[in-house]
Amino acid sequence: MTTDHIGLTDEHAPGAPPDDPVASIPARRGRPPLDPRTAPGACSPVWHVRAPLRLDVAARDRAAQEGWDLSTLVRDAVAAYLRAPSEPEST
Repeated sequence: MTTDHIGLTDEHAPGAPPDDPVASIPARRGRPPLDPRTAPGACSPVWHVRAPLRLDVAARDRAAQEGWDLSTLVRDAVAAYLRAPSEPEST
């Protein structure tokens, strides 16, 4: 499968008349960044993480019960982990 990228830079807002100033704004493609401070054209990293089946099922079930998706749950858990003070290693 191939994607034809020819002419994407010339694509403009769909349905806008040619003399409309909005028509000169290029259409945005892809998913919006997770962080609004992300520079234009940059994208959010994607993590691929393996998990034991029981952990996966438990996390997905609880997230669904609480109205979250798994991606939001993982991002929130990592953010909480990073906010917690680290403990020095014991020797």
